[in-house]
Amino acid sequence: MDSRNISDDIYLLGGLLGEVNRSQAGEDAFEMEEEVRQMAKSHRAGDRQAGDDLALLVRGLSTDDASLLIRAFTSYFNLINLSEDNERIRRIRRSESRLFPEPRRGSIREAIGLLKQAGLGAADLTELFSRAEVRLVMTAHPTEARRRTILEKQARIFRMLRDLDERPAIPGAQKRLKQRLASTIAELWSSNEVRNIRLTVLDELQAILIHFRGTLFETVPEIYRDLEDAVAEHYPDDQIPIPPFLTFGSWVGGDRDGNPFVTPEVTSRTLELMRDACLTVLDTKLGQVAGRISVSSTVAGTSPQLEKLIAENLSRFPDLAEELTDRNGDEPYRQALTFMRERVRSLQLGGDHAYSRPEQLLADLRTIEQALIEQGEPLILGGDLHDLIRQVEVFGFHFARLDLRDHANRHGSAVEEVLESIEVVSGYTSLAEDVKRHILVREIANRRPLIPADISALSETTQDVIGTFRIARQLIDTGHRDALETYVISGVSSASHCLEVLLLMKEARLAEPGGDNALLKIAPLFEQGDTLANGSTVMRELLEEPVFKRALTSWGNDQEIMLGYSDSNKDVGYLASTWSLYEAEVSISQEFKASNIDLTFFHGRGGSIGRGGGPTNTAILAQ
Repeated sequence: MDSRNISDDIYLLGGLLGEVNRSQAGEDAFEMEEEVRQMAKSHRAGDRQAGDDLALLVRGLSTDDASLLIRAFTSYFNLINLSEDNERIRRIRRSESRLFPEPRRGSIREAIGLLKQAGLGAADLTELFSRAEVRLVMTAHPTEARRRTILEKQARIFRMLRDLDERPAIPGAQKRLKQRLASTIAELWSSNEVRNIRLTVLDELQAILIHFRGTLFETVPEIYRDLEDAVAEHYPDDQIPIPPFLTFGSWVGGDRDGNPFVTPEVTSRTLELMRDACLTVLDTKLGQVAGRISVSSTVAGTSPQLEKLIAENLSRFPDLAEELTDRNGDEPYRQALTFMRERVRSLQLGGDHAYSRPEQLLADLRTIEQALIEQGEPLILGGDLHDLIRQVEVFGFHFARLDLRDHANRHGSAVEEVLESIEVVSGYTSLAEDVKRHILVREIANRRPLIPADISALSETTQDVIGTFRIARQLIDTGHRDALETYVISGVSSASHCLEVLLLMKEARLAEPGGDNALLKIAPLFEQGDTLANGSTVMRELLEEPVFKRALTSWGNDQEIMLGYSDSNKDVGYLASTWSLYEAEVSISQEFKASNIDLTFFHGRGGSIGRGGGPTNTAILAQ
């Protein structure tokens, strides 16, 4: 690695942007941008006159000139952001090299080393991994206006910056790379930064799928490899299994709190697109692995379990079986993996003999793994097959689990309208909390359905709320079971808010009467000062209700609770928010410890400081 730094990147990208500015907008536009930039620098350095001159210049701009200036500085700051991201990678790598063999602060090696120093033995670490759960959730931000094409161009520029760092300085190679950089920056300049039409939920989904396809799918196996290496380093005499405790979630297409465009139909389409994108990547990966594991039976012999796996697929795909027999007759691993690829394609295309759940594909991949071990080919396991198994474990068939979310007030209004329409009770939302709970518990236990199949007579809002639960049941029944797990309720301030959701789940066949066999977890979101303070009381009241306890049993006695950072920050300020969040965690944890029920906190933090953002490593240690 050479000695390039952030100044080199800024100088390079800024210079290329200047050339593009001159080429695309003309010399006058370039000089205007440079004049504004120099004035801004001078003002930042303390020259008040420069600030006054800058304000005067900007006020006098025509609409066309203002538009050019905005485009120039938007492009510039986007490129600066890429330079800063690249510099972060440089600093991490330099830190790794400088400190080796000591671990870098915040690294996986350091974390495992600290656990070993704290006295955790192999059994303790195994238990820790088995109970650990880290799920990174892409929350919905409908105001994100950047187009997919812009994100892809920025990703290309970033990869070229990395190439400049990592490629040897072969004569001509870096010159050609800089030419491609200039070309991509020119593409950015000439492209609309934002859409001319309203951003849809599915547009937002496509933007996050870029991150899964382009980065996460290949990067996550490397993170697990780092973890495996660190465990092997500190526990060399122990075989410690590492389950897939790091996974991903998403709210895009499932979060309807404040977004009327997230309809039941959009949620359905969201999961279809997520599955299609993930299966496309798995199809490619299976093809790669099939092409690389070309172990010949004439060299390595045969494996009974592998032969059984192939035999099971011969009748499923006779045309493919004939083709493979002719082309790869002595390569059983290639045959088996190609059949697996065909079953993935069948799921994608709606054909016969498709996998219905990721566990089925994993079982077949484990058969391949075991056969290689038994045939004396363990080194092959350390390659692409190892990563593919991890990718299926982590990403399944959808990349991420989709959380459903809506506000407690909408559930309450829907329940009130339903109860009133069938003359059970009037004015439900104005009743005292204990009366509400009594009604809800009674109706959750009642086998008689409250909501008719035809809900067209109900209000549009109530139809939407009920439709969400109904579409969830339909999606679970049609191949999306592993992608739906949790229903998050915003604005929870009482136990009845969670019982309303359980009632709506019962009505949609997402839970049986009495709360048994609940298919979705119910996760209350406590986010403002008063609701955080009241969180432990709400949960204690819920745990006293047998119908909710039965639902908890369906979830493996594991309750998920979300803590909101941005709203609590806005409600009481940063310091008070942090303290109230801490107090809420302590009091809620004590409640569940007394009940002997597992508890998972979903921390709604990330992004800016105002949204609870900051160094994740520090935030976790602060717990």
